[in-house]
Amino acid sequence: MTPPCSSENDQIVSVNDRPTLPEVPPLANWGVWDKDGQKDEFGTLNFLTPEVIRNAAKEVHEGVSISLK
Repeated sequence: MTPPCSSENDQIVSVNDRPTLPEVPPLANWGVWDKDGQKDEFGTLNFLTPEVIRNAAKEVHEGVSISLK
């Protein structure tokens, strides 16, 4: 199973195009990020590359944080 986003494939795979596994409930992301038999524990946190973080930091203008609860 190929991760939905990697250095070789920078496109997010549609939920309808993801591989399915019989032991995984429909629409679950279990195993989507696993690669070469290794379990991935970070999921979409894999998108947080140093470049993405640097670019996000450039968007900060006031330094105010908010709760998303």
